Amino acid sequence: MRAFDLALDYGHAGEVYNMSGAKVYSIGEIVEILRGLVDFDFELWQDPALIRPTDEPIIYGDSSRLENETGWKQEIGLERTLKDMLEYWRGVL
Repeated sequence: MRAFDLALDYGHAGEVYNMSGAKVYSIGEIVEILRGLVDFDFELWQDPALIRPTDEPIIYGDSSRLENETGWKQEIGLERTLKDMLEYWRGVL
């Protein structure tokens, strides 16, 4: 929310601002973080039918414009975000 507020206050109308972290994670790294946050093991598989030849191998956001124009920096890391999401869904389910 802080990034949105800063973009509204200091950004320029019509410009595009990415809000992203500074580190790029592979799906494997994200899965390993999740494994460490749960108390059970799970199996992971990939459906080859869902893989498209045009899929980009690496997709990430560049938040440098937002950082330069507003001073915003990521404050909440991916592990905390995943932990918060798990806690939310545990409460819902």
